[in-house]
Amino acid sequence: MKYSSQVYVSKGQYVSHSPVKTPISKLARFCSVAILVGVMFCASLPVFAAGVSLNDVHLLAVTTSKAIVKIGGKRYVLKKGEPSPEGVVLVASDSAGATFSLNGEQQTLSVGVVTESVKTERELKREQRARPSSAAAPAKTTVETDTGELETVVLFADERGSFYADGAINDIGLRFLVDTGASIVAMSSMSADRAGIDYSKGRTGTARTASGTAPMKYVTVPELRIGEIVAYNVAVGIIVGRYPETPLLGMSFLNLVDMKRQGDTMELTPRW
Repeated sequence: MKYSSQVYVSKGQYVSHSPVKTPISKLARFCSVAILVGVMFCASLPVFAAGVSLNDVHLLAVTTSKAIVKIGGKRYVLKKGEPSPEGVVLVASDSAGATFSLNGEQQTLSVGVVTESVKTERELKREQRARPSSAAAPAKTTVETDTGELETVVLFADERGSFYADGAINDIGLRFLVDTGASIVAMSSMSADRAGIDYSKGRTGTARTASGTAPMKYVTVPELRIGEIVAYNVAVGIIVGRYPETPLLGMSFLNLVDMKRQGDTMELTPRW
C-alpha cells in the first residue's frame, strides 16, 4: 500500500490531514519505473545533427591517426573511431586520404580536393579584389579566412619532424612542405604546370638549391589557399625542372601568418 496526503486551503493557510491509504497496483508501479529507465537511456545517447550526409564532409588535412575535417561549416580534429557531433566517424586514414562512415555508409576522401557548387557574393568580391585590372596599382598581398573569422590551421609533423600543409592554387590541390628557410613559396615548373600557373612572362632569376643554382621565374599568384587560410597576390618562384618534387611553403606566405609550434603540432593563424 502507498499513502498520499490530502491538503486543503482554508483562509490562506495549508492544513494537512492524516494520510489516506490509496492502493497502487504493481503494474502501475512497474510502468512508472520502465518509463523512467527509458527516459534515462535516451538521454544518455549522443545527439547527432539531423540532415548531415557524407557529402557535407570536407577533408582539410590528414595523418595516419587523425584527420582535420570541416562539416557543415564547423572544423573538427577527429581520431580513428571517434565520432563528430554530427555522427561522422573516422574509419581509417593515411597520407593520401581518409575514410569516414555515417549511418552505415562509408566514403573515402582525398586530401587537397575542394568541391564548390555555387560561388557566393563574398567569393565573387574576393576574386575581383584578387585579380585587379592591368590599369590598377600593384595589388597588396593580403590574407583572410573562408569564414571571415580568426581560424587556425593545425599541422602535424611526420616521422622525420617535417610539417606538410595541404592547399591549393587555382583550385588545384597541392601539398606543401613548410620551409622557413625559403624566402618565397617555391615549386618546380612541373608542379606549376599542373596548377595552371603561367610563368612564361615571369621575371627571370636564379634559385640557390642544395645542388647549386637553377633558373627560376618569379610570378605572383592571385590566390594561395592553405586549409581555411587564403592569401592573395603571393610571390612564387618557379624553378625550371622537376625539383623540388614537393612545393615549398616559404616566407612569402609564412610572413602572413603567426606560427606556433608545440611538440609535433604547428598552428598557423592569419595576421590581420
